[in-house]
Amino acid sequence: MSSQRGRAGIYFRSRPHGGRDRLPPVETGSIPDSASRQGKPMLNKLMLIGHLGRDAEIKQTSTGTAVANFSIATTDKWKDKDGQRQERTEWHQIVLWGKAAEAVGPYLEKGKQVYVEGPIQTRKWTDKEGNERKTVEVKANLVRLLSSGKPPEMDDAPF
Repeated sequence: MSSQRGRAGIYFRSRPHGGRDRLPPVETGSIPDSASRQGKPMLNKLMLIGHLGRDAEIKQTSTGTAVANFSIATTDKWKDKDGQRQERTEWHQIVLWGKAAEAVGPYLEKGKQVYVEGPIQTRKWTDKEGNERKTVEVKANLVRLLSSGKPPEMDDAPF
């Protein structure tokens, strides 16, 4: 983890596997008061580039609003201290609402590479057996298709 003192305080960014990186100073004057708590800026924004693990599931709510659910995989690759290549794949659940779901949903097919941007949210729900569950998902406010093909390793994706 590294740090840098900016105009509004010290900022940290950790990089996987012991790497270090510095963040530039952040101008806080442009952050609206509604985005801060006790004068300290907050941000809930995730940006992902990955491959779809399954075709998007598009549904309509009871009020007629479209919702698309899909998952994307991001893979981190590195060499360990013995020089062996290592790889870790994370799966992210994405939800896209409204006209965006209607417009882009049909093009979200397994294996395609996409860019997704939006806040992380936790949703509570009750399963068929009456157990309370939690789901962590990205509420996408921007989805961009980056490729049309699928990589060969996506044939056995668990989602």
